[in-house]
Amino acid sequence: MHLIDTITWVDKVRITGEVKATLRANGPYFSSQGFEKHWLIEMCAQASAALYQASRRGIDAASPNGYLISIRQFTTVSEIELRPEDELLFHIAFEVESAPLGQSRCLTTACGKVIAEGELTFLLDG
Repeated sequence: MHLIDTITWVDKVRITGEVKATLRANGPYFSSQGFEKHWLIEMCAQASAALYQASRRGIDAASPNGYLISIRQFTTVSEIELRPEDELLFHIAFEVESAPLGQSRCLTTACGKVIAEGELTFLLDG
């Protein structure tokens, strides 16, 4: 989990919560054209895996490997202007948990505005 920073809260019963990430200038998500939106998918996947881990194994447990299987209805705001040190919040809600598969809905905000949302399906190892 290299792109996310902190799980700010988690509901272990409903497997829902919020994960925070601060964009770093040396992070992989910036090019000469600015922020590359496809990184939001990876960040949502890492946030979902971290939240799942926290709800099932404890917040300090080692993260299981996760394998992204599909991305559905993932949309981003076309005029994203993110900069280093901007803070992103990932609001995660698991819709399906049927080991070893999981499906989460991720809503990403920056500066109080929704910038991305979609569903991720993945296979958890461990």
